[in-house]
Amino acid sequence: MSTAPAISRMAKITAYHGLHMRPAMEFTLLCRSHSGNIAIRKFGLGNSSASADAKSIVEVLLLCVGPNETVVLESDSETAAPVLDKACRFLENIP
Repeated sequence: MSTAPAISRMAKITAYHGLHMRPAMEFTLLCRSHSGNIAIRKFGLGNSSASADAKSIVEVLLLCVGPNETVVLESDSETAAPVLDKACRFLENIP
């Protein structure tokens, strides 16, 4: 996302295996329910961070989000709030 996000939410991944294929697919499908841009950002060592299109299964999997890592969901649209809230609840409760 090139501009500052209008809204953002944080979620901690608590699943033992992190954000693996099946929940990543469910997550991207949920994000696709909104027409605007949604990004997922993971913080690395130091101040570095990696960002991906939350609607792309390949990009989300390439982030390699593991257990006990925190991600930030961002959108440039205020109307994405309900989707971001639902996506955060999903990420925090991956079965």
